[in-house]
Amino acid sequence: MTFGEFERLALEPPRRDEVTVFEVTEYDWHIPQQDNETEYPKLDISSFLVGFGQTLEEAEELMRQSIEKAEVHDKDIYCFHIKEFPVGSIINASPFDLGISTRLYNEWGILLDRTYCSALDRDWNTEFGCFRGRGPEQQRFRKGEILEFLTGDEVRLVEAGSSGFSIEWCWNYRERIKTEPHFQKKDGTPLTEEEIDRLYRLDYSDDQITVYYTEDEPKSDDEPMRKHFPDHDHVSPLFLLPRSNKFSCNAMDASEGHKN
Repeated sequence: MTFGEFERLALEPPRRDEVTVFEVTEYDWHIPQQDNETEYPKLDISSFLVGFGQTLEEAEELMRQSIEKAEVHDKDIYCFHIKEFPVGSIINASPFDLGISTRLYNEWGILLDRTYCSALDRDWNTEFGCFRGRGPEQQRFRKGEILEFLTGDEVRLVEAGSSGFSIEWCWNYRERIKTEPHFQKKDGTPLTEEEIDRLYRLDYSDDQITVYYTEDEPKSDDEPMRKHFPDHDHVSPLFLLPRSNKFSCNAMDASEGHKN
């Protein structure tokens, strides 16, 4: 396999020929009943199932209809997930529940990100569940950037500790398999391409970036954010969004409250 072939597989991973369904989930900002009900640097979110589409186009149309409905009822949408699952097959989804594919959209229905391999147990250690890295345009965040992490029923402010694995990094990982002593065959013959592919074990769980988070707001604009992010986690980019005005306003309020 050449790097060019590997890169094409990374950006357009192979898929099974099967019937699938697309699940649309909407996440909305929770409107607090009192000013102090939610506090920076985390805000509450509520989620609900919008519906199912037989195709991605149908699912995206449901999302657009939900956006129009939200405008009528003055709802404050945060984002959407459209997840793809097989029909007539045991799912055994990953802990992240990402399915065959997951797409992240912002509150206006604009596509922000997608997965690059299946996260189903059945596809582990197959060509369908093989993660081969992200290209420069797919690596949305940079180390040190302040982001929002959608986790459960809240959004938390976090700092990116990495950009994730690039296609070049994953290719070099695959190339190292050829020379790693513990991968070598006893008869001394070179590994075949098929054998190398079987030994290449990167999957959906490797498509993550490190984030740092905190329970306390920065005490001033001059203090480094990292000082206030002592704990960390490894997060799928499908749960990370750019910092929004919601947090900018709360940061100002929290800063004023601290000074007072």
